[in-house]
Amino acid sequence: AKACINGSSELMSNISMSLVGMLYNLQLLKYAGEDGVAAYGVLANIALVLIAISTGIAQGIQPIVSSHPGKKGQPVRHQIRCYALLTALLLALLSYAVIFLLADPIADLFNKDQNTALTSIAADGMRIYFTSLFFSGINIVAAVFLSSTDHPKQAFILSLLRGFLLIIPAAFLLAHLFGLTGIWMSLPVTEGIVCIFSLLFLKKV
Repeated sequence: AKACINGSSELMSNISMSLVGMLYNLQLLKYAGEDGVAAYGVLANIALVLIAISTGIAQGIQPIVSSHPGKKGQPVRHQIRCYALLTALLLALLSYAVIFLLADPIADLFNKDQNTALTSIAADGMRIYFTSLFFSGINIVAAVFLSSTDHPKQAFILSLLRGFLLIIPAAFLLAHLFGLTGIWMSLPVTEGIVCIFSLLFLKKV
């Protein structure tokens, strides 16, 4: 039971991916039609790869953090946490730089029919949507770090905020205010707010 509770944040993260994907598709179909849904397909495929990088960092530190419990392990846990967060930020910066500069050709790789509307929507969306990388890496590392140090409640709160409590109302509200741009903004806004909680929780561990 304790192991299940400790892994609840990862469960929530995986469940939310499917639900949020459906929500985005419905909103994009409303505001941008089929081209918008196709554009999100491009972003979602790229996001899988980029999020996997942060997930890999987080999972990589998990056994090290878990094997250094208590006050004696505090210096090692602190060092590993700093390394992980810095690495996540550096890779986010590199990834976003590539996406920002090459958004159009990247979108064209998925656009066999040479649909200019699809390329335009996807490229513009990438430059907004993937600003979330600067926050999501921190949030993913924080959730796994908290689980590894036996703080499942805080980790679950982060996953719940990222997966349901903030992203869903943000997608509806921002879409209503800013249309298609608002839909792309909802993820960076959500991850940015959650990042504040992540840093507060990490500060107390």
